Amino acid sequence: MNICDIPKGFRFAGIASGLKSSGKLDLGLICSDAPATCAGVFTQNQVVAAPIAVTKPRIAS
Repeated sequence: MNICDIPKGFRFAGIASGLKSSGKLDLGLICSDAPATCAGVFTQNQVVAAPIAVTKPRIAS
């Protein structure tokens, strides 16, 4: 990705948090400098992981 391709008003970060044994980047963060609109698509699986339980109501609001 070229620095010119980065959307204005967003910041990005990535680290190797240890999830991958290879030591490659495995955790990312995208931050909007201003309030932003978002959307999500979720499966209808009955097993709901904690990140989904937190994210789904936030996207709905």
